[in-house]
Amino acid sequence: GDAIAEHVQRNYTLIEEEGVTGRLRAIGAALVKQIPPTDLRFQFFLVDLPDVNAFAMPGGRIYVSRKLVAFTESEDELAGVLAHEIGHLAARQTAIDMTRIFRKVLGVTKVTDRRDVFEKYNQLVENTARKPGAFGNGEEEKEQLEADRIGLYAMVAAGYDPQAFATFFDRLAETKGRTGGFLSDLFRKTSPDSRRLREILKGLQTLPAECRAARPAGRS
Repeated sequence: GDAIAEHVQRNYTLIEEEGVTGRLRAIGAALVKQIPPTDLRFQFFLVDLPDVNAFAMPGGRIYVSRKLVAFTESEDELAGVLAHEIGHLAARQTAIDMTRIFRKVLGVTKVTDRRDVFEKYNQLVENTARKPGAFGNGEEEKEQLEADRIGLYAMVAAGYDPQAFATFFDRLAETKGRTGGFLSDLFRKTSPDSRRLREILKGLQTLPAECRAARPAGRS
């Protein structure tokens, strides 16, 4: 995670003002308390990017674009985004992906100390053009659904409204409530976003009834 951050943060403008980023980190900390104990060091960063985006890196870093924060309509929605990214990390998806990429691109199956990790990562950056297909694992949709499930439970346990994440995703993906069904699945007409919305809504139904009860509007 440190090696990747050193490389990619050259291209991002981090917003360091505590008055701006403090609330983001407070929401993230409340969510992290709800997942099983881990040696990950969770850190939350606000960045200037030209799109509505959030992403996680190995080791615990989570980056959120200022445009994404502006796109959310409540603290609950923002908590849903952070919970989803925490889900990726709690499931060790980013670490597993990097292990696979190191093996496919460099033939590396183990590393030793911090210096070795940095050297191997720099070699990886220099060799990305050799095997561009190694960076996709064909499991992206499955990983998103897993992160959604973990995120919903973290939201509920932290006291946030889990329905807010479904609302946010529906608006972001412009699915307009469309989740597909038997026929659209049969003819492969259901979009990945519609399938994901369907699974989010199914996940909501598995929560205890008191967790799904209507709540007062959250802080804007």
